[in-house]
Amino acid sequence: MDDEEVTTEYVAKYNWFVGSPKTVANRLANLYEKVGGLGHLLITGYDYSDNPEVWKKSMRLMKEEVLPRIERKIAKAKM
Repeated sequence: MDDEEVTTEYVAKYNWFVGSPKTVANRLANLYEKVGGLGHLLITGYDYSDNPEVWKKSMRLMKEEVLPRIERKIAKAKM
């Protein structure tokens, strides 16, 4: 792939996990199934110093909605 083909749209579709908690959980669960597990999940964020509540909301959604959905999906897959 040439550098100019790596657009914002491309990385949003194939590299980033963005969207609703359901969307993010589904994408992460699909990745888990595809690669045979996940070791670690690195979460990064930038430019939140002027509005830290946005970052806090993202982390709360990850903790309370995304991770439990992934855990349920993985548990079902192992049954």
